[in-house]
Amino acid sequence: MSDIRIGQVVRSKCGRDAGKFFVIVGREKDFVFLADGDTRRVEAPKKKNIKHVQVTGFNLSTTTFAETVKESLSNREIRSGLKKIVQGDD
Repeated sequence: MSDIRIGQVVRSKCGRDAGKFFVIVGREKDFVFLADGDTRRVEAPKKKNIKHVQVTGFNLSTTTFAETVKESLSNREIRSGLKKIVQGDD
């Protein structure tokens, strides 16, 4: 899945967080690091298998470098962006 990029919004397909939206804040081979700005913050992202996330058409950042995303996207911005997406999705 090479189309997965940092800053993209994804939906969890498996686990106790199934159905929740997250932002990708990092990537490592077959895993992504996810944050929602609330229970999973940028400082302590959730490590999840790429197979267990569904890519949406939304992107919260145009940056492609993990260090820059962690510095530029705050938890507040992530929460706000995800809230707008969820409200538009229902």
